[in-house]
Amino acid sequence: MSRIIAVGIMTLLLSGCYLSIPSFYDENESLLAVDVRMSVANLDCTENVRPQVVSVDRSIQRLSLYSESKGSDDVGEMIGMMRKTTEGMLQKETISSAFCGIKRKVLVKQSDDVATAIMGRY
Repeated sequence: MSRIIAVGIMTLLLSGCYLSIPSFYDENESLLAVDVRMSVANLDCTENVRPQVVSVDRSIQRLSLYSESKGSDDVGEMIGMMRKTTEGMLQKETISSAFCGIKRKVLVKQSDDVATAIMGRY
């Protein structure tokens, strides 16, 4: 009986450890994270903003799909927050430069955090 309990406890402990292990380093995923950072860094809020936001959103979607397909659950929530940030911009018919500037600052921080998390893997 004690052997069954010990096996059960070990199973729980091992499954708990498994869930907290981050994904391994992936060069492709790192490159996609840098592409997201680049598209955010190039976002110019002074003119023709909507096509630029569409480009940023597509680069985020590409990273999201790749990470999801690969099974990288550890950055999914952060990528999801970035998608919500761009969705808020895309829902507006016109995007003012002030609104864009505020959202850009958020996206810069978010994209930096995502890239750091992805590239900090081992």
